[in-house]
Amino acid sequence: MTELLDPHGEHAAALEHEYNARVAIPEHVDILAGWQDRSAAFRARAGGRLDIRCVGRGRPAVDYFTAGGIRAPLLIYARGGYWQRGDRKDYSFLAAPFVARGVNVALVGYDLCPAVTLGDIVEQLRVACAWLWRQAATLGHDRGRIYIGGHSAGAHLAAVMLATEWPALDNSLPLGLLRGGFAVSGVYDLSPLRATSINDLVGLDADAARRWSPLWMIPRDGVSLLLAAALAQAWRPVITASVQVPGANHFTVLESLADGQGLVYEHAWSLIAD
Repeated sequence: MTELLDPHGEHAAALEHEYNARVAIPEHVDILAGWQDRSAAFRARAGGRLDIRCVGRGRPAVDYFTAGGIRAPLLIYARGGYWQRGDRKDYSFLAAPFVARGVNVALVGYDLCPAVTLGDIVEQLRVACAWLWRQAATLGHDRGRIYIGGHSAGAHLAAVMLATEWPALDNSLPLGLLRGGFAVSGVYDLSPLRATSINDLVGLDADAARRWSPLWMIPRDGVSLLLAAALAQAWRPVITASVQVPGANHFTVLESLADGQGLVYEHAWSLIAD
């Protein structure tokens, strides 16, 4: 453990390269700028209900895009950014292929570390999921067909949501609040992050790293999970597929979700359409 947390050790340097995608992939600047432009264009043509504030602790914000159908499925999307950067509006473009095929999409925002803790962010996502379940009739989606997806840190958050015992938080919530989801290029064991610069703002200690690692959580019975990377043997009973995207890196893998024809999208669509 001493070696793992030594910020000057060779092992720590290797972890920095492995987990800090922005350092390992310098072209991320242009990729993110492209996402922002595509997202702004989608919002301009799709409209949507933007900047809705959920009721509950932290009052997380939601951008909601409707497919126009009656009792459509809902996809909740949690963005990446290692819980310390970015904005949900940078990812609006990912809603386009789902809305085109009759799925409502809610992009959930959350406050950033170090102003809040990772535990606070998890709570904000839970508040948003519960609020969206309660608002199904008002917003026009089917509360029995709510799914969650995410990329990078958002994939971590999606996995935590799928392991959440909702009635234990509020006995008015059903155990099956979320029917399933997908997790793309996520981090599911947070302990190695403690030896990287990512933790400078996230501030995980050993207890928090274990508490919020999906690796050590028990997935809820009855959910279905699509992974664009392997999670853990303990989650295998709920994993419907583990997809590898040839030639993709941590950022470009999202193209396989965004283009409406990619491998990740087709698996995610099959999950929702089931």
